[in-house]
Amino acid sequence: MPLPPGTSGASKAKRSAAPAGNGPYRINVAAELSGVAAATLRAWERRYGVPVPRRTASAYRLYTPEDVDQVRRMRELVESGVSPAEAARVVRSTLPPPEVEIGPVGGDAVEGAANRVLAAIARFDVAGVDAEIARLTMLLDAQTFYEHIVSPLLVEVGLRWARGELSVAQEHLLSERLEYAMRVTLRTLERPEGPLVLLACIEDEHHVLGMLGASLRFASSGARVVVLGAATPPSAIADAVRSMSPRLVGLSACAVPASARATMRAYGEACDAVPWVLGGTAANDLKSVIEHAGGTVAVGTAREWQSNLREWLRVPTAATPARATRRGGR
Repeated sequence: MPLPPGTSGASKAKRSAAPAGNGPYRINVAAELSGVAAATLRAWERRYGVPVPRRTASAYRLYTPEDVDQVRRMRELVESGVSPAEAARVVRSTLPPPEVEIGPVGGDAVEGAANRVLAAIARFDVAGVDAEIARLTMLLDAQTFYEHIVSPLLVEVGLRWARGELSVAQEHLLSERLEYAMRVTLRTLERPEGPLVLLACIEDEHHVLGMLGASLRFASSGARVVVLGAATPPSAIADAVRSMSPRLVGLSACAVPASARATMRAYGEACDAVPWVLGGTAANDLKSVIEHAGGTVAVGTAREWQSNLREWLRVPTAATPARATRRGGR
């Protein structure tokens, strides 16, 4: 199977001579060291779980020397004629199982919580999953539940699915139970007043858990949240903006859309003069087109979110010149 340019012949000696003890590396350096294009690195991570680089607070990928070695091994297998899926399975089989990490949010109260949920889902024990999730939602505030329980669980479940340790049915079952718990928690935070925030996934995006995590953050910070849901086209955003006059529109994307510039421009026009932000795992890859369309990338730690929320939800004084011009030129 052919690979992107930079994977053969003359560059192999340079890659082999790369200092193994250095790192972590940003994606462009990892691409150079491994001989695999950055776009392919993202695709292999998303489709096959090889490698799984850690992320900075702003969601940029950081690759260790071990990550680069995994990519090199997978590249060699693919170049020898092995399919990418099988090559990824071979590479993953040599890796030690990662530990699930739960943040320091409650000591004994949540210790081992993720592993108990994972054990229950492995048995298809729906009642056990629900009982553990219900216990955690009672012990933890909404933001902590998402950031220290839901988010690490989703990462771990994705890894175990990629390694063949969990089935698609188990992954979907846990996602559905977590989604239900998050929606119930969001209902407890509903308020009649406060700045209105509309939240939705962009068109063709059906993964809603990140959007629901953002909704818990906004609601916990005093916003009045309305969730429009998955796969919401620009026309629906425009209709909601005209009818509801929100303070902010929040969008979520886990994958870069095929026509990224046109898509982001359409959402920018749909939001009109209302500020809008876009988060999710694709946000940094879309940063330039989001900003060109008048939006803001919404990534970072919980503390960074708290700082940004004050700016995102502040009362606007006037439309920006660019947006005012766009409105008049329709």
